[in-house]
Amino acid sequence: MNFDSKNPIKPMTLMKPEGSLKVAVLNGSRQLDQVIDGKWNTLKVLPENGLPKGIYQLSDAIKPIPSKDEKTFSGQILHVDNNYLYQLTGPNEILKHDKHLLSKAVLPETKLSVGQYCSIKCQAGKILEVSKNLSSSSHNAPAPLASHMQQDIKQPALTMTKISKPKM
Repeated sequence: MNFDSKNPIKPMTLMKPEGSLKVAVLNGSRQLDQVIDGKWNTLKVLPENGLPKGIYQLSDAIKPIPSKDEKTFSGQILHVDNNYLYQLTGPNEILKHDKHLLSKAVLPETKLSVGQYCSIKCQAGKILEVSKNLSSSSHNAPAPLASHMQQDIKQPALTMTKISKPKM
């Protein structure tokens, strides 16, 4: 192990199986990386498109659990590939929706793009409706995965207090 006096503890890199993908949103860009020959390799660097900063492992994404009850999943589109649309539905929650199911529910004039907020309504393993939200003003953060209703998450207010020096 090499010792670096400027950075004595090397940060650990989380390794995933061969072919795994991740999206890293940092420094105003969105980077798509894939594990090739046991190492992370950058495939593309794109604009961040309003996505929250973070590293998102697409291999950890889950499909919505089929339910007889109607559920709506709301959040930003994180990534789209040949098979799936990945939706950021919570701080560390990524859903992957089958594109062939989406194509049946998306109207031809509806264009979905990375970074855009959308709601996907599902029931019994089928996608009933996809609607894009033109504004993220109703979203301070993506809705939690378990929730089937949109929620506003309120941030605590930051208050400043003036501190004066004691008189002597």
